[in-house]
Amino acid sequence: MIAVKFKGKDFNLALTTSAICALEDEVDQSINEILARFQNTDKLRMKEISSLFRVMMLKEKPDATFDDACALVDEMRGNHHAIMLSAVQAAFPDPVKGDQPEK
Repeated sequence: MIAVKFKGKDFNLALTTSAICALEDEVDQSINEILARFQNTDKLRMKEISSLFRVMMLKEKPDATFDDACALVDEMRGNHHAIMLSAVQAAFPDPVKGDQPEK
């Protein structure tokens, strides 16, 4: 989870499996395609950024709207790129030795 402030209160963002599925449905792309788009931020649209933040809000605010996500991004005042990176890293951590099934 990534701690942020939203409307003056502490709020946690999470790129969970459920959030990833919602994002894939929303943009009609696989998570790999989405992550590839986020690698080249020069071509990234604010709509895509706001969609990512909306689904990351769902764990704490299941009724999060696109407008909520836009307000959250506005409140971040440019820090949204660092928070996106942190969220992706938290969702896809490096495997811990011993956590992988035996071959």
